[in-house]
Amino acid sequence: MKKTVLCTFILIVMLMTACTSKPIEDDEAGQAKMAEGLELEQVNRPRDGDEIAIITTNIGEIRMVLFSDIAPNAVNEFKRLVEEGYYDYLIFDRIVEDFLIQVQRSPLYPYDKSVSGENYEDEINSEYCHITGAVGMAKHHDKNSEVQFADNSSFYIIYQNGLDPSEIDALKEDGKSYSEATLKAYEKLGGIPRLDGLYTIFAQVYLGIELVREINQIPIDSSTGVPSEYITIMSIEIKTYEEK
Repeated sequence: MKKTVLCTFILIVMLMTACTSKPIEDDEAGQAKMAEGLELEQVNRPRDGDEIAIITTNIGEIRMVLFSDIAPNAVNEFKRLVEEGYYDYLIFDRIVEDFLIQVQRSPLYPYDKSVSGENYEDEINSEYCHITGAVGMAKHHDKNSEVQFADNSSFYIIYQNGLDPSEIDALKEDGKSYSEATLKAYEKLGGIPRLDGLYTIFAQVYLGIELVREINQIPIDSSTGVPSEYITIMSIEIKTYEEK
């Protein structure tokens, strides 16, 4: 029964999306280019040997470096789901302009899927924040309580076009005590600092941020919240980064 539902879902998505893939042409489109001059480790270009994920959508690629040392449980869960092909043919069904794009949960697992079979605690690091390009693990509410659990499957990518100077000033006075490097990154790249400390950041986009922006600007039906265009994940690959 599950296979029938999944096959029907995949067919519908493929019919509703046009597979006109356009590969990233050069670093000009990358988050790493935007982040030049910043000292925050989170936004550094990947180094030789780092693990990366290549998300191929029906309109192009998004590449991100994984933070295995910072969020080992989240990264491990993500990698194992990728190996299963869990994300293949899922869509970005939650799009909030100047905020984020988020991958849907599989219709076969409406309350998420955990390869390990259990929810893990948040993996929070004060130097890994919700700067534009940050990739975080979503959460869901337990229907029987007010508790939020790590989703274990659905992830989101932050896209915010820039904070006002007054917002940067407020961060400097914030009780979270942001480092100077983090403040400069927020000032240059934008982001959603109010999410810091609440969700696990397990990766950062280093190429394809323009594609994230493009998805983030897709019009949304105000009455239904449904995007006017479905952007589909065709595949995700985990690779070891190599300097060219």
